Amino acid sequence: LSLNALQNYQALLAFHLSKKNTAALIDIDLERLEYAYQISVRKDKEELYKNALLQISSKYANYPEADEADFLLAQWFNGKSTTKNDYKKQAKSILEKIIARKNNSEGNANAQNLLSTILKPSIHITLENVNVPGIPFRALIEYENIKKVYFRIVKSTPEIAEKRQKLSQNEENTFWKFITSLPADKEWEQNIPNLNDYEKHSAEIKIDALNAGQYYIIASLNKNFNFDNNILLSQINHISNLAYVYL
Repeated sequence: LSLNALQNYQALLAFHLSKKNTAALIDIDLERLEYAYQISVRKDKEELYKNALLQISSKYANYPEADEADFLLAQWFNGKSTTKNDYKKQAKSILEKIIARKNNSEGNANAQNLLSTILKPSIHITLENVNVPGIPFRALIEYENIKKVYFRIVKSTPEIAEKRQKLSQNEENTFWKFITSLPADKEWEQNIPNLNDYEKHSAEIKIDALNAGQYYIIASLNKNFNFDNNILLSQINHISNLAYVYL
């Protein structure tokens, strides 16, 4: 089956070459390359794939269809990226060059989508459910493309808990507007280490001691805690001397 498919690709390439249909030739060659990459078990398949994309990109640089070759190359770099290499930076650079050409091509559209994904900020915060009164505690922040996080701590009351319970999932924004409008017991901004490598990182931060009670710990990427191009997070934290032992 694999051999038949590759032979069909070769026949299509020969046909479009004879007709001097370069645009179709590029499309079929990229399809062939993608198929060969997926089924290959060679140890050097990664290097062969990358070099083949570079060759298509260079050979057909003046054709909009070659944008897809550059996109696939950027996608390859992005997929192989880690905090130990600069592959995501290389992917970003390639994507920006594709977009700058302003071709009305599939590769250009794909490049814009992937670049948006690479640059998109994300954040997740993990806390212990229960912490001890009068003692600072830690929070773990996992993040991408973030330099600063704004925090507010709001002590829960029976009225707040009742309002939260009454709101349905479709009224989530109503609760956010309510909780962020309340006076904060504490608020601060936290700088986050940013290596500008577009990778996911994590860092621990200290949260100052609180008195006994139940608190909403709210995080925002902007200081206004609004919904405009923002990420809002909230977690309920219990400050108590009571501990649970599971046997």
